[in-house]
Amino acid sequence: MGADVSSQFVSGMLFSLSALRKPCRLATLGSAVSRGYTDMTVDVLALFGKRIARHDGGYDIDGSALNPPSATVEAEGDWSNAAFMLAAGAIAGDVTVTGLDKESRQRDKAFADILVQMGCSVTMSGGACRAIKSALRGVSVDITDIPDLAPVLSVVMAAAEGDSVMRGVGRLREKESDRLQAIVYNLNAMGVRSHLCGEELTVHGGGISPFSARGFSDHRMVMSAAVAALAAGGEVDDAEAVAKSYPDFFRDIARIGGTLNETV
Repeated sequence: MGADVSSQFVSGMLFSLSALRKPCRLATLGSAVSRGYTDMTVDVLALFGKRIARHDGGYDIDGSALNPPSATVEAEGDWSNAAFMLAAGAIAGDVTVTGLDKESRQRDKAFADILVQMGCSVTMSGGACRAIKSALRGVSVDITDIPDLAPVLSVVMAAAEGDSVMRGVGRLREKESDRLQAIVYNLNAMGVRSHLCGEELTVHGGGISPFSARGFSDHRMVMSAAVAALAAGGEVDDAEAVAKSYPDFFRDIARIGGTLNETV
């Protein structure tokens, strides 16, 4: 199977093959993308006694049965969703997200480091990460292994001074929406110029203007637009799309001071 489109295909097959109770080999084609997510899949299956050996051509899965762990397993906080609230703090206020592990294997924990590179005041204490509104500057980031951060990162780049560059953006076309096209559309709606050249998207920052954005029936596009609205005021359709990954998103936006007006 192709590993160069989405790690979700590989993770799904690893879960399925692990349930067969016989040795299996999953052969992958192409250069693996978002490998951090498949690493997490292997870690989770290991908790249930499954031994998986990774090699250049794919994975070897042993034939043992899946067994429950001997101790309670607590799922760690989600850095992917935390990024939206941390972005809200960076461009519009002061937000602390709890339940996060700074040693997590989740690749999206890189968002906190990116904010620091942009000049944001970010502190990590225990399991809490705090981001405070700061004067942000442009940055260059390779999103090849952190594609889910691209929509919200584009909003932070828009709010920063100067130009920012996202490299490795081609894969964004094959998400819940064509996120590359969607990002460019919404940036334009926010009064922010951007320029696409090959695998690089340049965002010409300087601030977000009041806007009417589209959600493209894509949870991450909707949430990113909502974060941008905290800084400038705006609206986005397809709000119900957040149910896919973060059903309480708008409740949490209200908790950090956002004003919501729902229309039908």
